[in-house]
Amino acid sequence: MYNLKNQTKKATKMNEVVKYHNDFNKLNLNGFSELQQNILFGLIFAIKDKKETIMLDYGQIKEFTKNSKLTGQELWKQAQELEKNLSKLDFTIIKPCEDSKIFERATYNLFKKFSLFYSTSDNNPDNPNKSLGQIEVKINEEFAYLINELTANFTRFELAEFIALSGKYTKTLYRLLKQFRSTGLLHIEWKEFLRVMDIPESYKICDIERQILKPAIKELTAPRTLFDIKRTPFESLSYTKIKGKGRGRGGNVIGIEFYFTPETTNEIEQRANKRNLEIIAQNIWCEEARNKLKRLRDIKQKTEEPTTNQVTTEIEDELEVDNYLYRNLRMKNRFDEYDTLKIQNISKDESGNIIVTLRNADDNHISEMIFKDLKHLENVFNRYAI
Repeated sequence: MYNLKNQTKKATKMNEVVKYHNDFNKLNLNGFSELQQNILFGLIFAIKDKKETIMLDYGQIKEFTKNSKLTGQELWKQAQELEKNLSKLDFTIIKPCEDSKIFERATYNLFKKFSLFYSTSDNNPDNPNKSLGQIEVKINEEFAYLINELTANFTRFELAEFIALSGKYTKTLYRLLKQFRSTGLLHIEWKEFLRVMDIPESYKICDIERQILKPAIKELTAPRTLFDIKRTPFESLSYTKIKGKGRGRGGNVIGIEFYFTPETTNEIEQRANKRNLEIIAQNIWCEEARNKLKRLRDIKQKTEEPTTNQVTTEIEDELEVDNYLYRNLRMKNRFDEYDTLKIQNISKDESGNIIVTLRNADDNHISEMIFKDLKHLENVFNRYAI
C-alpha cells in the first residue's frame, strides 16, 4: 500500500495568483463540473514553475473544493471524473519542420502523468469504496509554456476568488474576462462563445440569457470579502449581443461584448507589491528563527560542563520547543471548517506557559494557543500535525 506519510508536504496558499497562457482560455472544458474546475486550477497553481512531479495530499486537494465536508470517498469519485475529463482534454500543436514546406501536427495531453492514490478499509484494491489520499501530476513538457513560460500574454487571477465563485459557467466567464482586466472590454464571436462556455446545443438565446448570462453577471458583480478585504470581481459588468443578418443557431446574433471597469496598472502593482512585502516579511521571520535555533545549538555544543543543571535544561527545552517551528496543524474553526495553521513563533510567559503563535495559511490571520508544558504541546501537535 502506498505510504502517504513519507511524502513531503507542500503548503497551499489560497491567496496566491494562478497564471497561465491565454491559449488555455480557448479550451472547452466540456464535462468539467464546478468542483472539478476548482481542483484543476488548484493543480495548475501547484505545478507552476515546477518541472518535476508534484504531490498533493487529501487536505490540500480539499482546500480547492470549497467544501470542507467532502469525504475521502466523495473526493475519490470527483478525482476519477476529473481524470476522465483530462484524458479528453487534448492540445494540438502545429509547427514547421526544417523543411519550411512541411509542418508537423501533433496532439498531446496537458499532463504527462496524472496518478491517484487511494486507500480501502480492507486493503483490497478492488474494493469499490475507495478513499482519495493523494494526486500526483507532472506537466507535459510540450505544454510547459501554458503555465511556466509566461510573458506579457497571460491571464492571472486569485485562486481564492475563483474557487469562491458558484457555477461552472460563471467560472469560465470569469477566466475569459480576466484576460482583458486592463481594457475592460471582451469581444468574442457568438459561435466561439458558445463553444468555449460549453453551452448545450439545445439552449436558445432566451435560455442562455436567463440561465447563464444573468446569473453569472450577478455573481461576478457581487461584493465579497476575501482575506479581510472587500472586493468585487468586476465592477459595472454588462454585455451587449452583436446582431447581424441570416439565420441559424443564435438567430441573427453573431457576437457578444462584455464591458466592465478596467483595473488600473496602479491597482495591479499595489496588489503585487503587497504580496512581495508579505513574502519578504515571512523570509525575514524565518531567517531570524533559524539564526536563533543555530545559536542555541552552538551554545549547547560549547557548554560541555555547565555550572548548573538548570542551564542545560533551559537550553534543551528551547531546542525541543523550536523543533515545532514552521510545522503545520490542521484544526477545525468555529464554522466547523478545517484551517491549516503554521506555527510561526513559540515563547514562554512568566508562569512558564508555552505561547504558540499560528498563522492561517488561507487568510494570514494570526492567533495564539497556550500550553501548560511541553508534554501538552506535544500531545496536541501529534494529534493535529499534517
